[in-house]
Amino acid sequence: MNERHHDEVTQLNIQQGFYGPLRCRGHTWAGKLNEAFIEVWRRDSCDRFYLIQRGFCLNDLPVTLGLRISEFYPHDAWEAANIEDRTVHFDGARFLEGLRRDIELAAQCRFERFLFGKLGL
Repeated sequence: MNERHHDEVTQLNIQQGFYGPLRCRGHTWAGKLNEAFIEVWRRDSCDRFYLIQRGFCLNDLPVTLGLRISEFYPHDAWEAANIEDRTVHFDGARFLEGLRRDIELAAQCRFERFLFGKLGL
């Protein structure tokens, strides 16, 4: 995959607010990510925080998932720890950047396998 073309396609996708597909020379090297979310499971409930819906990145990405540090410890251990309780930070933009890198890596690996197959390597 031509590096310049790859960068142009990636930048165009970012500007349009979606992730994929990555195409080059009539081939699709990575598909489109249509939905991404984080689920927080508790004993009596499940909260779902969407990052991408219907193929588009949401503008208001979560900065917390509603979890508190104290929820990770048994009650007696938490009281003994004497740590300030606060919400757990979640960087939605950074998480999505990691997903984008994974999509790009998948596209590059598929292109390399295609080239190696064509060249008999």
